[in-house]
Amino acid sequence: MLENKQGWILSDMKINPDEKINWIKQNRANVNERGSIPVTVAKSEKGIYSMLNSYEVKRSKEVTTAQHSPDRDDMPF
Repeated sequence: MLENKQGWILSDMKINPDEKINWIKQNRANVNERGSIPVTVAKSEKGIYSMLNSYEVKRSKEVTTAQHSPDRDDMPF
């Protein structure tokens, strides 16, 4: 963990643009529906680290009220 006088600073990052561009090119397959590559920043006993976040939300198809509560056809609203 970074030792600093400002308690609100969690980490300093230095990004090598050539390495980052190559990383983005290698991870094009991980671009999500919003057009970005999701990265998670986490903390462990060894410090702060980042990792590719490959979690995908499984969207279910829409369910109508009648499908959700088929036995409630007589509701007044």
